Amino acid sequence: MPTTQIVEGDTAKPIRAPLRDEDGDAPLLGASVLFCMDRQGGGKHVEFPAVIEDEAPWVAYWPEAEHVDTPGVYQAQFIVTFGNGRQETFPSGDPLIVVIRRLL
Repeated sequence: MPTTQIVEGDTAKPIRAPLRDEDGDAPLLGASVLFCMDRQGGGKHVEFPAVIEDEAPWVAYWPEAEHVDTPGVYQAQFIVTFGNGRQETFPSGDPLIVVIRRLL
């Protein structure tokens, strides 16, 4: 997946991703999704509910200002809890990369 870039404090655009694995699109009906993001090198961790979009399997995380206030490189994943209680993490391979750039 491509790197997502955000300027610190920006909340107008979501971080979006399709949730797919080797079996195809994730079955999101009745599921909930959590966005998790950790700053490389530590010091910042974000967990926040994501929105399942009408064009499933796409999901979106709309950042809160306090979630994107620390510049750096982050690794991110979406954790899906299906209606039966089972969980799956997307992407299952390399995590998404989010770069939060300093406001000039």
